[in-house]
Amino acid sequence: MLILIVGTTLLFQLQWGDPLAVLALVLSAVFGAVGWGMLLTRLPKTPSQVSTIGSAMMLTFGVLGGTS
Repeated sequence: MLILIVGTTLLFQLQWGDPLAVLALVLSAVFGAVGWGMLLTRLPKTPSQVSTIGSAMMLTFGVLGGTS
């Protein structure tokens, strides 16, 4: 995510705002993604359960994120 922010700042002159707020946002998103990944690797016991739980998580967060 930091590469994306630095790249868009350098290539497109995009202004992200307060650097500390952007850092906090990036860190919270990364920690959230790592947490969900750890949950997905801890709960299921078989590969089919990983597929089922992973699909359920994607659908849930897709709905929460506003996709239809």
